[in-house]
Amino acid sequence: MKKMKLGIFLSLIMAMFAISTASADIIKWTDWETATLYNPVTLTNGTASGTMAGVGVTYSGDLTFAQLGGGAGVGYINPGSTLPLKGYSTNFWTEPRPGTGPYNGRPYTGNPYVSNAPTPAEMIAISLSGITNTITFDRAVLNPIMTILSQGNYYSPTPTEVAYAFDMPFELLSQGRGYWGYDQNGARISLDNKTLYGEELHAAIRFNGLVTSISWVASPEEYWHGFTVGIPMVPEPGTMFLLGSLATGLFGFAGLRKRFTK
Repeated sequence: MKKMKLGIFLSLIMAMFAISTASADIIKWTDWETATLYNPVTLTNGTASGTMAGVGVTYSGDLTFAQLGGGAGVGYINPGSTLPLKGYSTNFWTEPRPGTGPYNGRPYTGNPYVSNAPTPAEMIAISLSGITNTITFDRAVLNPIMTILSQGNYYSPTPTEVAYAFDMPFELLSQGRGYWGYDQNGARISLDNKTLYGEELHAAIRFNGLVTSISWVASPEEYWHGFTVGIPMVPEPGTMFLLGSLATGLFGFAGLRKRFTK
């Protein structure tokens, strides 16, 4: 009988751990819905808006092109070009099979915190230097995650290292081989953990704590690089009820065992 109770006790612990771990790893990425391009003549910021898990998301800053899902989008690969981006339905958030190099893992899901890559064909792309780019949430969000695609260029005749100077510290979660390859030198981070440097960097970073906005300046100018943002999903009400029930069962079992062992 004691062995049976012990088995139930251990099963409850494992179930609680599995549920809490699975819930923390699922990311709700921004569904970008509208976008306008940056105007280099009038110096008017580009804008974008969308939602993630019921949270309103707006963006203001450089905007070279945007993918809005379902094959929709605005802008072109190069300002003034008449050739549209490969197709607005192109999924740039792929994670090709990792190679053997030290920075060849999965750029977005190669960490314990993100289980799902960003939504296919949903991305904001920038290319200019010295512009303040800002993502704003309509309410504070906890531990938002930003994924970055092709920051800098390693493969051109002259590699270009691009810096993202943020207004707050961040944590590098993972980096690796993405749609355009990978940074063969690995990401570089400033001592204050506020500036990220990359040459063809594909990565996921996290801003810890409650956040209402994220601002950064990219430099120098480069062909284009993209980003999106998401937040960890809160467990469903049913899951929370189950966790509570499991906890109650654990405490009840501990009390019962204590009574009978006196």
